Amino acid sequence: PDLPIKELRKPPAWTLNENGVWQTRRTKSGDVEAVCACPVPVILTERLKNIETGQERMTLGYYRDGSWHYITADRATIFSHTALVQLANKGLPVNSVTSKDLVRYLADLERENLNQFPTRRAVQHLGWCGNKAFLPGANSDLVLDLDDTSASVANHYYPSGDLADWIEIIKPVREHPVARFILAAGFASPLLDLIGERVFVIHTWGPTRGGKTAAMKAALSVWGNPEGIMSSFNATRVGLERTAALYSDLPLGIDERQIVGSDQRKIEEIIYTLSIGKSKTRGTKTGGLQQFSTWRSIIMMNGEHPITTYSSAAGIKTRTLEIYGTVIPDEELAASLHRKLSRTFGTAGPAFIRKVIETLEKGPELFVFQDDYETIYQELKAEFKDNAASHLSYVTSILIGDFYSSIWIFGLDEDEAYTQALALGKTILQQLESTSEMDEATRAKHYFMSWFAVHADHFATNPPGGKHYGMVADGYVWVYPSIFDEAMRNGGFNPDRILRDWAERGEIQTETRGGKQRLKVRKYDQIIGGQEYFVAIARSI
Repeated sequence: PDLPIKELRKPPAWTLNENGVWQTRRTKSGDVEAVCACPVPVILTERLKNIETGQERMTLGYYRDGSWHYITADRATIFSHTALVQLANKGLPVNSVTSKDLVRYLADLERENLNQFPTRRAVQHLGWCGNKAFLPGANSDLVLDLDDTSASVANHYYPSGDLADWIEIIKPVREHPVARFILAAGFASPLLDLIGERVFVIHTWGPTRGGKTAAMKAALSVWGNPEGIMSSFNATRVGLERTAALYSDLPLGIDERQIVGSDQRKIEEIIYTLSIGKSKTRGTKTGGLQQFSTWRSIIMMNGEHPITTYSSAAGIKTRTLEIYGTVIPDEELAASLHRKLSRTFGTAGPAFIRKVIETLEKGPELFVFQDDYETIYQELKAEFKDNAASHLSYVTSILIGDFYSSIWIFGLDEDEAYTQALALGKTILQQLESTSEMDEATRAKHYFMSWFAVHADHFATNPPGGKHYGMVADGYVWVYPSIFDEAMRNGGFNPDRILRDWAERGEIQTETRGGKQRLKVRKYDQIIGGQEYFVAIARSI
């Protein structure tokens, strides 16, 4: 009487009751026997059709321990007797002996009720699903269909407490510029797709008890339970990639950079992996390619150490907004955020995204986000000419989140919201590296001249220990190529790449031989008494 789906037609020759699923049939000898396909009632309840891949899954319901339980699985699992046994791990009483009969029953049940099972539209990620649906907050009739591991993470996206209470908790956070910037990133992440911005990283670092984690929790609490949503550097690169794909357009927070210690290569691999916004190409067992996963979100990281180093590639620096300092100077406020946000969260994001969708549905206002972005970007660009264009665009993206959340969530009028957002952007940009400071060739030149100052004695006529590195003449440092390569690699720079950059800028002497430019030039070496090859580096910076 309490079947979860009514008006199902019973397939012929099968009996379904509180004692399970049975079939009466004759044996080869002519005797009649009752065969139990499953000792508990089992039915199919719905079809889930993925709107992005077209793949279909089905939900199977079984009655056990006084209530109905549900398992969603691929059709290939439900209708294969070898694969169906896997569902025993989820509580379905099936084994290798009964699975064949149970599959026959389920196939007959589907055939008799082919048009009876409701079909629901499903997705396998959070964030935007078309331009009028968003998970969480505006999911229309969509179902989030995930495996158990992903579902355990996604289940932390739910509302707890009242929006008014959350606003009162968060208002003091907005008094501190860096904390407000991080909070704004929580709102801005879903807007990246609308303004055409790519994935980027915000990394805040500084002394312990600086409120870094508390500020990140505030940003993540926009959408759900921050403790459950927050990731850690203590994860594999593939694990973080799959988490980013699950969150899709939602912010991804990764706590405690110091967990990976001095493994700079791992850190930079994580930044490259996440900032690409697309999963790595992987093959399938059948020889094809797995479907790509994509995401477009703001990646928030924090720790007690910087995420980039003096020798980090320019590509890492252009993808990262790195901010040093105490994020929340008030330790009591930071401590209260940890306590209060454990029970009040997940209300602001859905309210914010519903306003976004309302704005998109107005038609002529479709480009309002892009227009506001361009207005703020041009104003910042006029004042901060030395900042990297990528950094200007990232900061502007977050200011769009601050601007609209100030109006829709915190109740500011439009003019005041704009003024505060612009002031916030200027405060942040003053802390970021300039274009010249980010330039890899410039950083390499500074490094080399510092190295030369330390080892100047080895360029003299009588070097210490007889170790001769080269000479100084005509305004250039003439260094043996092997010594140069070793020095630059020790500093974390690629010597071949640096030489080519320096050659383009006239920082080194070059020769043309055989129609090809040579980056290592010949000069008479008085120590050796003959012509030798050198890297000739201008001493001026």
